[in-house]
This record gives sequence, C-alpha cells and structure tokens, in this order.
Amino acid sequence: FIVLGSVLLVAGLVFSRVPGLPHEFLPQVDDGSVGGFIRLAPGATPQQTDRITREIEGIVEQMPHVQAVFATAGGFLFGGFSANSAGRGSLDILLDPVSQRKMSADQWVRTLQESINNRGLAGARVGVRPPRIRGLRTSSTGEAVSVAVLGDEILTLQEIGQAVVRRVQGVPGLQNFQNPQDEGSPLLSIELDRERARARGLNVQQVGAAVRTALDGSVATRYAEGNFEYDVRVFFPRGRFQSTTDLMDVPIVATRNAPAIRLGDVARVRTVLGPNGITRVNQSRQIQINGDVITEVATVGAVTDSIRARLADLELPDGYGLIIGGEQEAIDESNQQLTLVIVLAIFLVFVVLAVQYESLVDPIVILTAIPLAMVGVIAMLLATGTPFSAPVALGMIMLAGIVVNNAILLVEFAEGYLEMPGVTRTQAIVSAGAARLRPIMMTTITSLVGTLPLALGLGEGGELMRPLAIAVVGGLSVSTLLTLFVVPCTYLIIHGIGERVRTFILGNPASVRSGNAVAEPQG
Repeated sequence: FIVLGSVLLVAGLVFSRVPGLPHEFLPQVDDGSVGGFIRLAPGATPQQTDRITREIEGIVEQMPHVQAVFATAGGFLFGGFSANSAGRGSLDILLDPVSQRKMSADQWVRTLQESINNRGLAGARVGVRPPRIRGLRTSSTGEAVSVAVLGDEILTLQEIGQAVVRRVQGVPGLQNFQNPQDEGSPLLSIELDRERARARGLNVQQVGAAVRTALDGSVATRYAEGNFEYDVRVFFPRGRFQSTTDLMDVPIVATRNAPAIRLGDVARVRTVLGPNGITRVNQSRQIQINGDVITEVATVGAVTDSIRARLADLELPDGYGLIIGGEQEAIDESNQQLTLVIVLAIFLVFVVLAVQYESLVDPIVILTAIPLAMVGVIAMLLATGTPFSAPVALGMIMLAGIVVNNAILLVEFAEGYLEMPGVTRTQAIVSAGAARLRPIMMTTITSLVGTLPLALGLGEGGELMRPLAIAVVGGLSVSTLLTLFVVPCTYLIIHGIGERVRTFILGNPASVRSGNAVAEPQG
C-alpha cells in the first residue's frame, strides 16, 4: 500500500501539470525555406512594387546564411500557377543547412523582420514567414493562427477586423497578423440620385446602359458578309475617360430640342476602395485575419489562448461573431481522435485479457501499466519543454502496447508459479519479477538506445519525429521501473480485494495460499 500510494501521489502531481503543458499540432521543421510577402497601398504601380521588392531583396542579401533569393514583383507564384497583382510581391529565401548555421530559422526570420521594420518602407507592408511543411494544411485556412469575423456588412466587418488586429498586437510569438485583403481595390462608385433621375424620366436601367455603352460599348447592329455576321460595337474613344469628371460628362439622354442630360446631373461619381473578394460561410460574409507563430517564442496553443483572452470582452454588434481557428482546429480534432483511440484500445485489450484469463482481476492489474507510462511521458515533456503534439500522441499509443506486453508476461509468470504446490501469491509474483527482470531490462535498454538518436534530433528534419522519441524514452524509462514494483503490489492488493469480495458474496473461506498472499503485504 505504501508503494502504490506513493506512486499515486507522484502521478497526481504530474497529471496536475497537464493543463499547463504547451501544445501544437506538428513541431517546426527547420529546412531553411523562408517566405515573405510584400503588399503596397491600393493603386500602386508594378514599377513601385518592383522598386520596393528590389530594396527588400538587398536587405535579405546582407543577412548571413543566405544561399538563394527568388523575388516576384507585380504578382505572386503558387505551385504551377501565377497571378497578377500590381501592388503585391513575394520572396522565397533558401538558407544554409541547419548544421552550417549559428541561428535557427525562427531567429533568422525575427532578425530580418526587425531590419525591414527599421528601414521604414513607406506605404508598404512586408512580412517574413518561418519555414513550413510544403503541401501540408493543418487548418482550413492553411495558417498557424486565424480569426474569422462573420456578419453581413463589409464595412462593419472591416471595422471589427481592425479592432481585432489592434487588440491582438503584441502577443508574444505572433507575427504578420493581418487581413490579406484589407487593402482593397480602387473602384469607381456611381450613386444614382433616384429622385432627380425620376424627375427627368430616367431609371436605373437607362443610366446603367448609358454608362456601359460609354465605357465598354454596346452592339448597335450586326454586319453580315456571306455566311458570317459581325458585331458593330459603338463606344467612346478609349482615351476620353481619364478622371471622374470625364465620366460625369457622359450624356445619358441627348435630343435635338433639349439640352443633354449628363451623368453628373443625376448621379454622384467618386473613387472608393472595394473588397478584393467576398467569402461566405453558411451564407454569412466573413473576413479572415491570419498570422504566423514564432515557435521559439511561444507555441501555437499559447498564442491562440492569448488571442482568445484578449478578444473575450470585445463587444460585437448583433448578428456578428468571431471564430478563432488555425492550427488549433487540428489540435482539437487530434485530441478528440486520440481520446477515442486510447479508450477503444484500452477497452479491446481489457476484453481480450478478460476472455483469456477468464477473470476481471488480472486484466485490471495489467492495465495499470498504461497510466504509469503516461506519467513518464508527461514528466519528460515537462523536463525538456517539449509541447504536446501529434507525434507525442503516436508515441503514447506505441508505449501502451510495449508496457502492456511487459505486464502481461509478469502476471503470466506469476500465475504459472502459483500453480506449484506450496507457493503463495507473494512468492509467485516475487519469483516472476526476478525471472522477468533481465528480459525486461534488455528490451527496454535496446529500445532506449535505438530511440535516443531520434530523441536528440540529430540529422536534417529530425525535429518532426523528435517529440515521438522523447515520449517513448520518458514513458519507457519510468514505466519499466514502476512496472517492476507497482504491478506486483497492485497484483497482490487487487487479488486480495477479489478474495474478500468472493468470500463476502459466496461465503466460502479463501484458500490458505490466497489468504497468505493477502496477509503478507499487509504485514
């Protein structure tokens, strides 16, 4: 009881630290691929974008550990596709291998971002992104952190989005948190004065048709030649409209006996900024505010929790809401699946063992090895500062099979010794522990030595599976030691309780051998 009570106390202390354990979906992989984006104010020309891009490219070339830089101005490339956008640019930077660098990719990104911010490029927004695993989308948006604002009116959504950005600024580890479409596109807005138009006998359709004819032309008739017909399009000279004043002079109705009615007489023409695109979710408009996370400063889970805390008291109009997503979506989903898999695995193991032993006592004893392994996993994560992630979950599932196998062999040997004449349950479990000590230590040491290089993160890309190896090393080390002491104690205690329950229900006295097994650990 003393051994089991001490272990339960330690396990309770370790499990109490679980809520404060940092978490992420996948660890950062430092492959040296760094990205950047450039966004200029609406109406910027490709020449201005090219000038800013070349200036930033010069800053990048002055940074250490740069192998190559590929810059795009006036658009961007994605996979095998390209898109034209006068005020946008992108950067693809390849760094030296991590073994040849004195700084990590996250440190390099922060240094470059500070250099760009200190340069003070007027009218330009420039962001540098840490390496990502290409082709892997860990969320619906593909971003580390994302906040969606839902509602009806675009202007209200933009105002709420700006308030969200102001509140979230300064969260440790968060970088480039902004709406990629908030710069908008310049548009000409024609607002018809319906009362003045009605007084002149005009409606929206007539005004719209006149503007369309002036700017894009309209097909007045068709010219037939042989078996072919050609459209005859009528429009104003292309160079006539250079400003809103020129557009206001477009005649809507022109007659011989009355002065022409111009567009400016019945409408207001002005330049406005319109959204680059409108996204809908469940028939509601939304804007997406995305950001990157510097994992050396904070994990995705910590950044998401900070954002949620800062936005908790943000007042929103009726009909508007916020959805905080990003990698946290994948984390929540993986945690749900992990819980389901672990519960299902424990249930299936219990059923198989119960059928094999024709008893409920031995399966319960064997399954006590699983929480012991989890104690080692959590303790190792806390000791190394490793966040809980999907690879850690895989390591926990692997550990469940390994430690259960050790416990099965220990209990099986004890049951075998118990069939010998004159052997008490205490003697049987002690003999089983002595017999299984060498095989258990050999398999454990072999597994630890084989996993140690991966736990140290040696080699390119070792960061991805390092959490799995750390979980296996911690869980296997602790569970092996605890299995040799806790499982025998649990075996004696649970069998003693089982004997008492059977005696109480059936009224049969326990056998002398079982009675000695119960009495000895109590003494």
